[in-house]
Amino acid sequence: MVARLAVCAFPVTEIFAMRHLLPLVMPVGEVVAIEVTASCMIGLDVWRPTGRGVNGAFAAGALVWLAASGVALTWLGLGAEGFGPFFAQFRTMLLPIVAFAGLARLLAARGPKFAVVFSCCVAVSCLFVGAIMAWSVLDSAVKYLPVVYDPVLYRIDFMLGLSPFYRLAIWLSANPHVFGAVRVLYEYNLVFAVPVVFAEAFVTRRPAAGLALQLFVSSFLVFPLFCVLPVMDPLFFFVGVFPGHLPAAMSVSAHAVLDPGRTVRNTFPSLHATWAIFLLLAVLDGPIWLIGAVAAYLAVTFFATIGFGEHYVVDWVGALPLVLFVWALCAPWVSWRAAVRWGAMLAGAALEAAWLVLGRTAPVSLDWPVVVWVLAGLSVAVPGWLGWRLFWAERGAG
Repeated sequence: MVARLAVCAFPVTEIFAMRHLLPLVMPVGEVVAIEVTASCMIGLDVWRPTGRGVNGAFAAGALVWLAASGVALTWLGLGAEGFGPFFAQFRTMLLPIVAFAGLARLLAARGPKFAVVFSCCVAVSCLFVGAIMAWSVLDSAVKYLPVVYDPVLYRIDFMLGLSPFYRLAIWLSANPHVFGAVRVLYEYNLVFAVPVVFAEAFVTRRPAAGLALQLFVSSFLVFPLFCVLPVMDPLFFFVGVFPGHLPAAMSVSAHAVLDPGRTVRNTFPSLHATWAIFLLLAVLDGPIWLIGAVAAYLAVTFFATIGFGEHYVVDWVGALPLVLFVWALCAPWVSWRAAVRWGAMLAGAALEAAWLVLGRTAPVSLDWPVVVWVLAGLSVAVPGWLGWRLFWAERGAG
């Protein structure tokens, strides 16, 4: 299910990228080959006895969707690149397509957990390509985004007393060896998610792995949030003075950034934080050593997001409501009739919306510090409380 959902998301992105943005990301022939891979996986489910009913309808609809978008892309690709280059790109993906379908068959025969882990790994791979496509679209769409106000989040950090965390950037820049090691963990975070997927399936007491679905859904949800509140991270906004000479927060007034030469690098809410938190939630049923290892990775992620100047500290606070919403949305073992599930979804969505309104109405909204404090407190307490209830609801249902 995870792999089917992941690969079906490609055409959604391609709708926005077909004519102008897709060549910036990857050759059209390779994208069509990925869709053929998706069709192979979905087609296997169509022919299984368990593929009837809802799953069968989903598979049939996905096949039609993939086929239609594939034909459109092929037509555009042939027109832009010609017959030879297009099919040369396609041939490079033939072996992975065959290997994908064959391995899916073999693993499904070994047991459901093997098939789920395989699907999760496919979904994580899709996230890599999807993330590249999403950022390319965002970079090209800067001029269409609403007015960018900065440094709103920087001022919120100051109001909440979070400014001392920026010293991490100073320390990290003074230690190049640590800088390099942390950079690897930060840049390839999805690679390090794969062993957690295996651990969730085979080490914890959870009946199936749901981590990849959470990573996938949160990735596609956070993109429109970035467009609602587009901001530049500290490294981009305070270019030349970060991290050692940052100005006093209240001395820098919130203002519109209209320079088209400065690229928006979205920060709120932090997707790195969201992914790292989901990694920890996935192993809470596991042994202490596993929880400790993933908790250490989460701490390194926090260190990196602030130390590299790619996030404000409040971005982590804003990630908690998103985690709560996606966790409740993707909870596979909790009934849709459960009050805790709907309560968590509504609370997460309401808190995230409140943060977006706060950012969009700045600087007027920042004249009320009590509102900022109350919203920050609720963004920590409510996900903690409802998340704990959701955890036990999952454990009881699983």
